[in-house]
Amino acid sequence: MGSLTLRFPAPNVPLSINKANRMHWAAKKRHLDPWRDETIVAWHQERKNWDLVKDKPCFVQVHLPFRTNQRRDPHNYTGTTVKVIIDSLVRQGAWPDDTAEFVSVLDPICESGSEEVLVVLTTR
Repeated sequence: MGSLTLRFPAPNVPLSINKANRMHWAAKKRHLDPWRDETIVAWHQERKNWDLVKDKPCFVQVHLPFRTNQRRDPHNYTGTTVKVIIDSLVRQGAWPDDTAEFVSVLDPICESGSEEVLVVLTTR
């Protein structure tokens, strides 16, 4: 079983679906585009390890950093921040598609006191 961890600094606060639903589409795009960009940079930094997960069915779990220890509902970040991360990986060729055949998304882990995003890809 192969595993690859991408690490990058959080470009801003993760966006929950609750907030995203109240935002104008352009504001949402401005908020999420830096997550796409950071994911792409992190993927290319791990180029030498792509063969561990590339084109293989994977579990994906994202560790999202938060400054406070406030209670959060982790799956509220799946349709926004986590989706942007996975879509970015698909566009970079990690998998042919983000269907269930290739990607199984686990609920993200909300971590307080951290500023680093971890994206853990583990082959099934």
